Amino acid sequence: MRIEDVDFNGLRALHHLLETRSVTQAARRLGTTQPNMSRSLARLREVFGDPLFVSTGRALEPTPMALALQPDVERALSALRVVFDPMVRQKREDEPFPLRVATSDYGTLVVLRPWLAQQAKAPPMTTLRIVQPSLETIGALERGEVDLALVPRVDIDGLEQFVFRPIVDDEHVIVTRRGHPLARGRATFERYLACGHVVVGNSLPGLSPVQRAIARLERSRDVRARVPSLLLALSLAAETDLVATLPARIVRASGLPLTTRQLPFEVEPFTLHVVFHPRWTTDPRHRTIRESLISSSAARGRSRASA
Repeated sequence: MRIEDVDFNGLRALHHLLETRSVTQAARRLGTTQPNMSRSLARLREVFGDPLFVSTGRALEPTPMALALQPDVERALSALRVVFDPMVRQKREDEPFPLRVATSDYGTLVVLRPWLAQQAKAPPMTTLRIVQPSLETIGALERGEVDLALVPRVDIDGLEQFVFRPIVDDEHVIVTRRGHPLARGRATFERYLACGHVVVGNSLPGLSPVQRAIARLERSRDVRARVPSLLLALSLAAETDLVATLPARIVRASGLPLTTRQLPFEVEPFTLHVVFHPRWTTDPRHRTIRESLISSSAARGRSRASA
């Protein structure tokens, strides 16, 4: 059977027949006549090649096929109600959106944590699941397994199909424990390079902006530790003499006892983007969430600028 051949009123008739076990009562529920309901039942029997109901006195007894069809009929009608009933659709849109986000601990601490705190006193807008970004994120966004990503823009094949919206602009800074020798005096390029460094391994291919800047100067750092996350790098910088070079906002968000200083060389700014598939562009719930994320981050940026 093709979808074009389906009689959706027949589904409603079958639903009411299964519930009432009576042609007369099913007709009354549908607001039609008993002869019309009998004709609907005849068509259903023809479609399914089964009697569906047999008479037992004044009641109808469903056949095994009719009983097997009942849960599928209920699911089909529920799906149709969502499509055609504005009240059902509105109720669905008012439920928390199960948002799946690919982001690092930067996006989690700098964007998502304060945004969630703002939502705390309102009805929940979303239920949140966070996954680490990687090359697999491209396929996950395309397949709908991830709803959006909070990541910097990188030059990777496949990313051109997505929509990018900047959400955070940040600067890279030198990060050391309090009392570190580099925290005192002038932080020259030579003093910076003379330190042992902790760096964060990229989950995406390519050099980081800091690596590119140092490579342009034809120099290199003394890397003593490579860690998988920004928070681990910050923790090591807080408790050892290792130096980290990271975006400034996550240093503040971490709450760790750290000192930051301006870099003695030029590094391109760190820009975080909201990234999503074009299929979500007009979805009202998805749009509300991403616009809320962007406006929340913009408001915090303005408050810091005026402080």
